[in-house]
Amino acid sequence: MTKTAVLSVRIPNEVREKLEQYAEILRIRPSAIAALVLEDCIEYWVKQYSENALKKIWENL
Repeated sequence: MTKTAVLSVRIPNEVREKLEQYAEILRIRPSAIAALVLEDCIEYWVKQYSENALKKIWENL
């Protein structure tokens, strides 16, 4: 069994509503969809964020 942890994240109401719509269609919890999306995209997002942050740091030196 996969270990899980609770993480509180503030999201706009529009995003919550979309998660709820897809959750209803797939018959799973909105938090399960959010977790799957996060798991699939985290490496790409962190890489992009890190690259952008590094560019801003170099621009300010």
